[in-house]
Formats: sequence, C-alpha cells, structure tokens
Amino acid sequence: MTMTTLTPAALIAPEYIDAHGRPRRIPAATEQWLHTIIQPPLATPSALPPVAIFRGGEAVVVEPALSGAAAWELTSEAGERWSGECQPGETLRLPALPEGYHQLTLTQPALLSRCSLIVAPPRCYEPPALLAGDKLWGCCVQLYTLRSQHNWGIGDFGDLRQMAAEIAQRGGAFIGLNPLHALFPANPEGASPYSPSSRRWLNVLYIDVNSVEDFRLSEAAQAWWQQPDTQQRLAAARDSEYVDYAAVTALKLEAYALPGDSSGDVRRMNR
Repeated sequence: MTMTTLTPAALIAPEYIDAHGRPRRIPAATEQWLHTIIQPPLATPSALPPVAIFRGGEAVVVEPALSGAAAWELTSEAGERWSGECQPGETLRLPALPEGYHQLTLTQPALLSRCSLIVAPPRCYEPPALLAGDKLWGCCVQLYTLRSQHNWGIGDFGDLRQMAAEIAQRGGAFIGLNPLHALFPANPEGASPYSPSSRRWLNVLYIDVNSVEDFRLSEAAQAWWQQPDTQQRLAAARDSEYVDYAAVTALKLEAYALPGDSSGDVRRMNR
C-alpha cells in the first residue's frame, strides 16, 4: 500500500473566481500565513476503503487488502452484530443488510480498519400516482414573495396554508418551496435562503404572528399591535416594493419579546 503525504502547498488554492466571475489571487501574506497553520493530514494505512456503497438487494461483498489474517465485525444501523475471520486474498461476503448506514471493522495485530457500508434504495421514492402514470401539477414559489393583507411584509406560514388550500381546490398536488432554514436575525440583510445559519431550525420570520395564541391572548401584545406607530411601520413594510428585511425583522423580533398571558409569553412562538 502506497502512502502519500500532502504538503501545505497542495492544500491551498492560490486562485479563485469571485462572486462576480472575476479571477482573484489570494495575497502573498495570506498564503504564507495559511502555510504556517495548515498541518497536512497523515496518511493512515487501511485494509478497507472509508466508504462502500451498495444498492438494496445487492450482495454486500468487500475485498480487504490484507497482509495477514484479520477478525471482522459488522454492526448494522439497528445494532445487530455479526463477526468472523478472513484471510489475505479472500473475498468477504457479508450478511444481507437493509437500507441504511452500517459499520464494518477489521482488526489485525497492528492495524484497525473501518468502513462505512451504505445500502441505498435502488431509486428515489416516487408517489404512487406517478408510478400509475398519472400526471400531477403544482406551483413553485419563494415563500417570502407572497403578499397578503394578513402578513407583515413577508410571506409567512399563514400565507402558505392559504395557498396550499387554494392550489388543492384547483386540483394541484404540490407546492415547491425555497429553503426555510434559519438565517441571521441580527443581520437582516443576510437574507439568502441558500446561505442559512443553521439547517436544524426554521426561519423565525416565517412565523404567522397573528395566528399564535399567545400573541392573540396577550394584553401587552395586543396593546402594542394597536399602537399607531406599530400600524404605520407595518403598513410601510407591506407597501415596500421588495421585502424590507430590516423593517420586518425589527417588527417580528419586537413582537416575540413581548410578555404573554399567564400561561407563558409570546417568545414561546420562537421555540
């Protein structure tokens, strides 16, 4: 087995194309600084590839690069275990595995090798209607572009609910949406749905505030809502030609921070 050591120079791309399509080169000082902090990864010998991918129903067969006998252990995603021994030049035929992520480990006196075995579906899921040959239609929309007299200057989940009902009434089968992940409430203009701050959470600006029970039942929230200043800011956000992220974010974060009724506070809508 050949071991390759990568130098820092091989890990640094000195040139790139910027967002405007123009070629750029990193400054010499930056390149030198990167050289000083990058430690090349150590080449680690292994008898197995790091990942092996199979389709559901295929035989799970691996050919380890062994110089001596090894013990193997297979652990399925559900925690089932199988074990055995294999010799140099021997093809390792493993038990049939369900779709999922599984772990194969080979143990030798001076070497421990691991391989992630991925068993994937033969093809992507298709709805029964498509499999039956039916044709379906729907609409694709950037949620933040929806306009209504109900929202606060940005399309929200209330608008989406109404749109879904109207599309269904017309025989539509789906709505395609932009990513709805959390963005940057402290930086409202960092609004690209394709550059989220987290893919674990939803964008809080899409909350339909007026449909939140705590907001409706909170005396403080309703008093704030009825204030002329609040209504003027709301009207300006709704009338903006484009989504005024700074204005919308300020309004909604202010609403989320209001005290709620005796059972909690309006901030629970943000959890």
